[in-house]
Amino acid sequence: MSGWVAPFEAVEERRGSVGINARYAPAEAVELRIRMEGLGASWPDGSRSLGPGDLRLGTSARILPGLGPRPALWLDWEVKLPNASTERGLGTDETDVAAMALARWAGPAGTLTAGAGLVILGDPLRYSAQDDAALVLLAASRPLGPTRVLARAGGRLPSPRNPADLSLGLGVEGARGAARAGIELSAGLTPAAADVGARLWIGARTPCGANDP
Repeated sequence: MSGWVAPFEAVEERRGSVGINARYAPAEAVELRIRMEGLGASWPDGSRSLGPGDLRLGTSARILPGLGPRPALWLDWEVKLPNASTERGLGTDETDVAAMALARWAGPAGTLTAGAGLVILGDPLRYSAQDDAALVLLAASRPLGPTRVLARAGGRLPSPRNPADLSLGLGVEGARGAARAGIELSAGLTPAAADVGARLWIGARTPCGANDP
């Protein structure tokens, strides 16, 4: 992505990442996640940096199933552990926590998700301080044969220590057997968000039990 302003920073940067994500659903209404990545960044003055990114752990739980026009209600939680180097400009050396409530409508025509929440960002510039920002999300997917069209909008709203970081994304994912691959293009809606971005993923989804579909 290009033109992104990291939290607690004032200078735009270009940033790239290569990561590994894993998701495990021990039950239909529960999901566990782990994500690790390598980061590369460059700044307008010509400086560059490479290094490991933060470790992210998350979980989602459905607390109310959908029925007819009533959406399913999910709670999502994620923590970012401070593994990325602050000295290299790749992280904040702080633990961040985000929580969201998600309303999800699902049917043969696709899915629609609307969510709101809060992210608590550790402030690397002030000892034992934090910055709390609201999160918003609107996402949709629609099947088209063996592929799905994906759309999303949202991000972080303005807070006392950071400007808003809101973006819009549009992508497509295709599946063949257990394998799947997708691509998404994004554009920033606020000055701190990346002006443009792209994401490519390749993965597999396999059942973990005899009763799984």
